[in-house]
Amino acid sequence: MASSQNDTYKANGTEGTTLTRTILIGYTILLCFQGSFPLKQVTTTPNVGEFKFDSTTGILTFGASLELNQIIQTIYK
Repeated sequence: MASSQNDTYKANGTEGTTLTRTILIGYTILLCFQGSFPLKQVTTTPNVGEFKFDSTTGILTFGASLELNQIIQTIYK
């Protein structure tokens, strides 16, 4: 069984609500945190506190714009 992995990204404040992480292509996100807050994964347009993930492109879409120096952490497998 494959173990889970961790990816951390520090926002530069210009991303808006989308973030592309090519390292995540082909993987499943188990958990995603925006700062210290866990986000709920959805398959529709995300609201605040939610995110949507496209595993074919590595694009994460958030319900609120990323802020300068905000940490996005994903646990994926």
